[in-house]
Amino acid sequence: MSRIGFALASVMPIRDLMEMSAEAERLGYESVWLTEAQGKDVFTPLAAIATVTRRITLGPTLRSARGQALTPWPPSHSEKRGLWFLIS
Repeated sequence: MSRIGFALASVMPIRDLMEMSAEAERLGYESVWLTEAQGKDVFTPLAAIATVTRRITLGPTLRSARGQALTPWPPSHSEKRGLWFLIS
């Protein structure tokens, strides 16, 4: 069985992120990745999403100050390199 997840941008309103993630979990998605955008924090929205989900895997995709990916996309590449962070 394939594992399917998707990424959302942290610039979206937190309530929208929560609703979309809860719906993704209901539809059977395996993970939600929140991308850092325009300097917005990813951990506060991920914590909020965790309050409305139970089984879905949550994780940030972070970038360095120079814009280089610290957690490369897709997550399978990160997993092989041991660089991904998960909140569950």
